[in-house]
Amino acid sequence: MQPGADPAVALPQLLREAAHIYAADPQMAGCLVLEGARSADPDAACRARTWLDLGRGRIRDFIACTHPQKADVVADYVAAVMSGMSADARAGHPPERLAAVADMAALAIRAMLEPTPA
Repeated sequence: MQPGADPAVALPQLLREAAHIYAADPQMAGCLVLEGARSADPDAACRARTWLDLGRGRIRDFIACTHPQKADVVADYVAAVMSGMSADARAGHPPERLAAVADMAALAIRAMLEPTPA
């Protein structure tokens, strides 16, 4: 997500990249940070949640540059999709299925970012 980039383009790219990364290695599928947030080790879980919060904040701040009124809900949606894709990767879904989820989410993101009629 480069400063000045269109969120309707950058966020779908982020999701497609995540889909590829999450399923790239079947032995280590999913997102380490998302999984770490559920750790039985309280310190590890706290650190992972801190990283999750920072990541969500970066996404929110990126969206807020062009869509301040929609930044929270779109960032929450992107985070939820990423979490679901991580779970699907752990469940053994292939990269193609995760990419299809990312593509469907892209449609929703573009719809959410469309101007609201006055």
